[in-house]
Amino acid sequence: MAARFILFLKGFCMGVADVIPGVSGGTMALILGIYKRLIDAISGVGLRLVREVVTGSFWRRFFRLLVRPEEEDLGSPQQRPAADAAFLAVLMLGIVAAVLTGVRIIPGLLEDHPEPTMGFFFGLVLASVLLPYRLMARRGWRELLVFMMALGASFVIVGLGTGITAGDPSQPVAEPALAYIFLCGAVAISAMILPGISGAFILLLMGQYFYIVATARAIIYDRDLSQLPVLLVLLAGIAVGILLFSRVLSWLLRHFHSPVMAVLMGLMLGSLRRIWPFKDEAADVGVNRLPAVMDSSVIATLSTFLVGLGVVLLLDYLGRRKQRAT
Repeated sequence: MAARFILFLKGFCMGVADVIPGVSGGTMALILGIYKRLIDAISGVGLRLVREVVTGSFWRRFFRLLVRPEEEDLGSPQQRPAADAAFLAVLMLGIVAAVLTGVRIIPGLLEDHPEPTMGFFFGLVLASVLLPYRLMARRGWRELLVFMMALGASFVIVGLGTGITAGDPSQPVAEPALAYIFLCGAVAISAMILPGISGAFILLLMGQYFYIVATARAIIYDRDLSQLPVLLVLLAGIAVGILLFSRVLSWLLRHFHSPVMAVLMGLMLGSLRRIWPFKDEAADVGVNRLPAVMDSSVIATLSTFLVGLGVVLLLDYLGRRKQRAT
């Protein structure tokens, strides 16, 4: 059971990473030494697992491996589905616990300290551009072209509207369509297999990060069940994303790894327009501006920006040291 508790803690660390835009759960998995195991387990989610879960033998193996992970035999075709399910179940418990903690804290920080909080996010995302850059096998004209296209598209799209009011950055301007929430969930979950990009970052890029966080907090802590359909649709999108989009993304990474990394870099840099911490409060939607004076709020924002940079650079260093050790 000690091994399962450690796995739970690793899942908690991944959840903390994924609830913050710019810090990747995939990067955390790499640092913690479970990245390959995670990818193998996710790739095992499919029709075969669906067929297995309706059998009694699957559940007997699942519960035995849940408490006795030392008996895990990944080379056994009969045991592999149950082993993957037990691994993912414990890991997801840790991730969910971290997300529940994050959705309680982050909206309050955004409401009470919007500029320093957004400064922290800005530093995280800016530094995270380094991670996909390091993963590129080649940096030629093709990578430059797709990088520029992604950068331009991202910059223009996020400039169409910040999705955040000037007075309360934790509240969206309008409720999105449920179909779009479904799409956001399907795309965001794929970040679990990408070191260098987080599910929270994808939600931020798609304009729904603050909406999802506020909705989850309303359901869990304020018991506002009227928002429950939004959460259920998001979870449905996550399930579909695991089954479908993650496989497409895995195929793209195998065949077009460097161009995909270049696209991620462009998306990250373009999204910085959305999370610039200093907004014109007189506007109905936040308009980026430079601070007029170097007051305490600006100093605090610069400090949190540097902390955000430092967090990602430290994680990058630990991840590269882990890879060298293995």
